[in-house]
Amino acid sequence: MPFSEFLVHTNKDNLEFRRQVTGEIYFSIRSENFFFPEENWNDFIVIVLTWWHNSLIRIKNSKSKIIEELDFMDGSFAVKVIKINDEIAALAFIHEKLSSSEIEHTCTVNISQMIESLLQSTNELLKVIHQNQWYSEEIEELEKVYEILKG
Repeated sequence: MPFSEFLVHTNKDNLEFRRQVTGEIYFSIRSENFFFPEENWNDFIVIVLTWWHNSLIRIKNSKSKIIEELDFMDGSFAVKVIKINDEIAALAFIHEKLSSSEIEHTCTVNISQMIESLLQSTNELLKVIHQNQWYSEEIEELEKVYEILKG
């Protein structure tokens, strides 16, 4: 079964810190030139990454099939992650609309590769946060779940 290469994108050059860290964060499926919600999407990056880490920790630790959502804070976008087995997950990229949900894309991914992409993007983000000496409770929480997922 061919897997899609799932990538988590962050852009360390456009981060802003006021009370929260905001910046580019989005997904792509490289082989299909697909971006979700869209390329260069801007959101509350630390909060969103913390949510995603918690979801993937539950997926990684679950012995059975489990469904998690990787949500964005801005907009009505989410990726539904369905754990098929210890190696494989099915993804559905969903845009919630007023009266319906639209599935924009589906694919199958390797869970380890998905986690590795998330960890790599988070590591790059945390380096910039530390270089700028930014601090918040949300940053501290992201650091904790990053270490747990890295495990």
